[in-house]
Amino acid sequence: MDTTIYVTGSGIISAIGVGKAQTLDALLAKRSGIGPLCHLETCHKELPAGEVKLSDREMRTMLGLADDMP
Repeated sequence: MDTTIYVTGSGIISAIGVGKAQTLDALLAKRSGIGPLCHLETCHKELPAGEVKLSDREMRTMLGLADDMP
């Protein structure tokens, strides 16, 4: 089967960076995204984890989502 695929954009939001440039820079510098939790609501704050360094509000704004979403 012959299927044409069009890539119209790319991006990344992760524990090591927001955007392709930040993420590539972190990978090349061998920086880890593992650390203390700041934004995730959990009873396990003592455990290190990979967390996107943005609040829910910041993430919604960045993605163009309404503030009233759960």
